[in-house]
Amino acid sequence: MKFKILTIFPEMVNAYLKESILGRAIRSGAIEAEAIDIRAFSRNKHKNTDDTPYGGGAGMVMLAQPIVDAMESAMGEGFKGKRLYLSPRGKTLDQKMVETLAKEEEIILLCGHYEGVDQRAIDLVIDEEVSVGDYVLTGGELGALIIVDAVSRLVPGVLGCEASSVDESFSSGLLEYPQYTRPREFRGLSVPDVLLSGHQANIDRYRRDEALRVTFERRPEMLRNVALDKRDHKVIRDLVKERKEKHMIKIGFIDFFIDEWHANNYPKWIEEQSEILGVPFKIAYAWEDKQREGGISAKEWCEKFGVELCASREEVVEKSDVLVVLSPDNAEEHERLGKEALMSGKRVYMDKTFSEDLAAAKRMFELAEAHGTMLCSSSALRFSRNLDKLAGDKGIVNFAVTGPGVLKNYSVHQLEMITKVMGVGAKRVLVTGTENAHNVMIDYGKDRYATMSQAPMYDFSCAVTWEDGHGEMVIPTDFFPNFIHDMLIFFNGGEPVAPKEETLEVMALIETVMKAAKKPGSWLKVEA
Repeated sequence: MKFKILTIFPEMVNAYLKESILGRAIRSGAIEAEAIDIRAFSRNKHKNTDDTPYGGGAGMVMLAQPIVDAMESAMGEGFKGKRLYLSPRGKTLDQKMVETLAKEEEIILLCGHYEGVDQRAIDLVIDEEVSVGDYVLTGGELGALIIVDAVSRLVPGVLGCEASSVDESFSSGLLEYPQYTRPREFRGLSVPDVLLSGHQANIDRYRRDEALRVTFERRPEMLRNVALDKRDHKVIRDLVKERKEKHMIKIGFIDFFIDEWHANNYPKWIEEQSEILGVPFKIAYAWEDKQREGGISAKEWCEKFGVELCASREEVVEKSDVLVVLSPDNAEEHERLGKEALMSGKRVYMDKTFSEDLAAAKRMFELAEAHGTMLCSSSALRFSRNLDKLAGDKGIVNFAVTGPGVLKNYSVHQLEMITKVMGVGAKRVLVTGTENAHNVMIDYGKDRYATMSQAPMYDFSCAVTWEDGHGEMVIPTDFFPNFIHDMLIFFNGGEPVAPKEETLEVMALIETVMKAAKKPGSWLKVEA
């Protein structure tokens, strides 16, 4: 195999060719390699090899004449080989191309400089343009030497061991497995036992598995072009599982009693949204304060959902990456159940209703902030996407909502939607109705109001009226999937699912509504 490198810096090329494996291969006659000075073929008195580009522009362009003359001289009579120009616009060099080039008798490599080479030189004496990667070098010499080095390894007699060229990265379609040599232990790190066993079949399998692992981790796209056997496929499946576990964001559940509607449905929704987001989440740990009367035990619940049961809240907090404090129907328990989570410095979502009253809500936010814990809470109803366009619209003069349930536990849903749309700053509240059906009016000042009707038979719905008199009906949809989606984004480093100010506003409204319900027909001021 003969290599000729056309360059304006022959000393740079020759220095590399004298050393190491290539130097020995040249001295032994396994390959021939020489640098040819393009300047020697320049026909002007200053031996220039470049000039300014036609059409203007920055930099200089290498002249066609010295390059063509140098190439023709290098080719000689009866040239049989490949003429390559090192260019960033060329086909990217890979092992397959290297193997093809190794079949040639001779390769001539043109090293460009400045802004490139006169296109006429390329048209006249170049067979192919080649790039060594998607980056920019000051000249083609390093690229040319890369090609000489890579191709020479495949020439018989260049390497000390012929198996080396077959066993390297890319030759098998895989990146190379890790290598070890003496001593057996270095700074506490030992050579894998299998490499010391003397059992060649086991060593070969270990090396194949490791090559698969390295390729999977660093260049997974290469696996598409590799012939895999049954064992290889199992290794890949195990690697996928291992990576998923390694990068899994582990969620911890803390609940008053865990056999309840939210805890029983969140696992499925979290799994679905995790797939959509492409971020692995798993409910990994759980703890309950007490077993629900007539419900299954925490042990049974954990077995059902594949979750590890913890002995204490502290254990859940310690093991989990992020935390969900549930107890959706026992808001009075949140401050106690969430204490360790709020002091953890981790991201915490606390289920609705956030707290027993406004004072407790403020204390929990203060505790979280004192320990660097990101805390948020919300009803799922605010995540109906058709409410997004209404949020903060100051042209809305009335926002009316309806909903089911009883005032104490379910008013949070309607008030969450109202607060999202109307914002914070409610002035006063008036409530009318009966024990099981209530009508609530909220005054925001400047002739802006929200109304809420709550009774067991109602569905969730909204009606919007703008200051110009036109209106629109809005039916909340898909709020639970959207809520879980946004909660997982929060857990993965995103913004809280609801602003603190709005959560405190909702708590202030609930507290005022409950007081106003005891004084029907009277306006009560909303406390800040």
